[in-house]
Amino acid sequence: MNRQNIDFEKFKNNIFYKDGKNEKTWEEAFIVVKLLTEYFNHNQFKEGDVVAINTNKDFHTYCAILACYIYGITFSPIRFQEINKSISIDKEININCFLSSSKSNFKKSTYIFDLLNEKKTNKLYKLEENQNSIAYILHSSGSTGKPKIIPISYKNLHSYINSVKEITTFDLGMTFAQTVELTFDLSIHDMFLCFHHGGSLVPLSTSIAKFAPRFINSLQVNNLMMVPSFLSAMEAVDITLDSVKNVFFCGEALSRKIAKQSLSLFPKASIFNFYGPTEATVAVSYFKLDINSIGDESIVPIGSSFSSTVFKLSDEGELLIGGEQVFNGYLGNIEKNPFTIINDCKYYKSGDICSFEEDNYKFKSRIDYQVKFRGYRIELEGVEALLNNKFKASFAAIGNNEISSNNYANIVIFYDNKNLIIEEIKNFLPKHLNGAVLKYIENIPRNTSGKIDRHYLKKVIS
Repeated sequence: MNRQNIDFEKFKNNIFYKDGKNEKTWEEAFIVVKLLTEYFNHNQFKEGDVVAINTNKDFHTYCAILACYIYGITFSPIRFQEINKSISIDKEININCFLSSSKSNFKKSTYIFDLLNEKKTNKLYKLEENQNSIAYILHSSGSTGKPKIIPISYKNLHSYINSVKEITTFDLGMTFAQTVELTFDLSIHDMFLCFHHGGSLVPLSTSIAKFAPRFINSLQVNNLMMVPSFLSAMEAVDITLDSVKNVFFCGEALSRKIAKQSLSLFPKASIFNFYGPTEATVAVSYFKLDINSIGDESIVPIGSSFSSTVFKLSDEGELLIGGEQVFNGYLGNIEKNPFTIINDCKYYKSGDICSFEEDNYKFKSRIDYQVKFRGYRIELEGVEALLNNKFKASFAAIGNNEISSNNYANIVIFYDNKNLIIEEIKNFLPKHLNGAVLKYIENIPRNTSGKIDRHYLKKVIS
């Protein structure tokens, strides 16, 4: 598979984008993609150049991502509100412009709608195919003062797409819902499987998760990739969602309760539990659900590795991941080496403790002090450092309401300056931490070693 077999002529009558109010065809998408590749060519964009793209889940944003993919340059999804902060972080990245479907004051920005007045061409410009060049760049959860910058190559990306196609089927023109933000790598799954099957993209905001069944039914969604908590937030319905043919859970541990609920809600779907870190391109293992396979344990297994992926367990039980989906390393000056070498093969150290039982891998816990919150890996001490550097206060972050080992329904952030404005703190936090609970405490408790007394804080909120 390569980026050049996107067949616009074959797909032109298919719907490319729909949101319940607007519909756009692949033929209309082709017009925007042509204009953008003309823009890249005119401005002599080359391999290694990066286009930052605003994370609005709309028609023009998806066209911009597809244009980068067709042309062969790198895209990096960045929230409009965080563009200047992201640029200052990404000094290692050669960002050439910021494409946005809404106006921006960023000096390198290009307002996509303005390009519609450019000279129209029938030619799609493309760079020479290079599977080792970078398809996209994502950042780690952003909870630390210096988020990790994760480059994923075309080889990594195509290996993932092929791996998913090996375990289930997709028809041409299928509808793919997008339930996550574009800065979350689960969005890659929806977009690129859609691109390669001439499908339709349907944005579903996490804020409307409660009402998602109505949208899934009315828009005839066929494919859903989501974190389990998205389904748990859905309102109870008596109907079944028969249009859905594939369901993929990923991003956090899948409970037996949610698994059983999904089997009832999507009776005609193939349902999978996926597992994988961003550094290994969305997901590297799968477990297919049915009423017999989910078993009696509280957490569903992460299953078997994809055919392009190799798993090993270290002596400590840490899952080591090798194969074609694993990235080549972080951009920038990262002190910690994320790899280990075994028999001349490179493995990514996942930080996840797993076991292998009854022909399936099972997630147990994190090896370090990270927690899962709504599908994101959160470094609690990194959150504290970030806030301590910004505000005149001390902060302490802890997980609350544990769903499974190190996977929490809530993050509580304590602060010791009563003059701080909660909304200012929330606006400064990464978007996925906006749901954190902020609590004032007169003094941040510390033990004799000077470290935050987290046990005491857990008692405070219990």
